[in-house]
Formats: sequence, structure tokens, C-alpha cells
Amino acid sequence: MTAVDSHSAAALHRRLQEATRLAQLEDTVGAGQPARARRRSPARSWSLLQSLPAPGGVQPLRAEQERALRLVLSGLLESGGAPEVPCGLAGLRGPVLIVRSGPWPLLRALLGALAAQPHAGPFSVLCHVRDAATLASLGRETGLELTPVFYPRFEPFVTATLRRVLADGGWETAFVLDASKHGRGLPLEHVTSALDPVTTTYVWNGANAAFRLRPLRERLGRERYALVRGLLRWHAARAEESA
Repeated sequence: MTAVDSHSAAALHRRLQEATRLAQLEDTVGAGQPARARRRSPARSWSLLQSLPAPGGVQPLRAEQERALRLVLSGLLESGGAPEVPCGLAGLRGPVLIVRSGPWPLLRALLGALAAQPHAGPFSVLCHVRDAATLASLGRETGLELTPVFYPRFEPFVTATLRRVLADGGWETAFVLDASKHGRGLPLEHVTSALDPVTTTYVWNGANAAFRLRPLRERLGRERYALVRGLLRWHAARAEESA
């Protein structure tokens, strides 16, 4: 490990220890208050990190490290609020990519809503080759020019393949279709994770409602986002060392 990496690890460890003390102080301040239903204590998660080694310290069991990281990362993600927010389509800008991850009537409803947005086009639709005729018919029906982006095989969408197909798209906005009336895109993570992070991604569900997916940086803020990245990099470095 280089000197820079050692200093970075030491700095991260000091930050974690400081966070532990702050979280424990919060628990102390809350003591004596009326009993109520409590979520998992941040102090409990942070305190597990005390078992993680400082540079040159005694190595704990790998299982303890994994459990501590899972709890801390889970707590950080929960602190960022919901990963999606309901929204309208006003002000939406193109070019727009639509992933046909839902039935044709749902796509038709979305296109009808997008047709009312003056700056939404041009439109591309990711679909299978066998969908070409139906997509062309839908374009004539809605009066929109729909450019097909063909998925190479007739199979459920695979994240790695999607990344290759969409690599050079440059879309400003993307929509995924969730057929559930209360859907918010949770079953479509294998699709949304393949989209470019700079693309604003929306879910359009079976109730004709739109939800904007919030990027992790937005949910956590700069400091907590940096902490999550640091923890993941630390974990990856540890995994490489033990391989």
C-alpha cells in the first residue's frame, strides 16, 4: 500500500471514529425521554466500526467487517430519503429514451403525455426487433417520430447488454415503464442501473403517474456521498488484499 493510501485510510478511520462519538452522544442526549418506537440506532451501526482495524491494528474477523459495513451503508442510504419523487412532465427536455419495459398500452399513454411537452423530442424507444412494426404503427397513431433502438436478442433485458447498446446514446431524459399501478421502478433496477448517470431517469407506471429517480449524490449530499464512496473503496481494497 502506498503512503498516500495509508494516509487516506488513516484519515477515513479518524472520520469514522469521530462519527461514532457524535452518534453515541446523540444516544446519550436522548436517554430518559419517553419510550417510543425507534429505528435502528446510528450509534449501534457506527460502534461496530470500532472493530475495524486502524492502520497496523489487529485484524478482526472478515464477517464482522462485512456486517459493520452493511449496517453503516444501510443507515446512510436510509438517511437520504426516498429514491424517487412524484413529478409532472412540465419542463422535460429531450432527446428522450423510452425503455419498453412494460406493455404497449402503457407506452401509448406515456407517448400521449409526452406529445403535449414542446421540448420533449426527439424520441427513441428501446425494444426488440420483432417490435418494429408495432412501434411504427404507434408512431403513426400518436403523430410522433419514434426511432427504434433494437435490443440484440429476444430475451429479458440484461444490464450488461443494455449498457453496451445504450453506451453512445447521449439522451437527456429516459423513461422506464413499470406496469404496476403503484410501481416506482423497484423491479427495474437492472434496467435503470444500465442508464447513463447524467441522464435524468423517470418511471412511468400503470396509473399513468411519473416518478423521478433521485441520483445517490442528490439523496446523500456531498459529504455523505463521499463517505459512502470511501467506504466502498476501502472495502474493495480489502477484498483485493485478501484475494
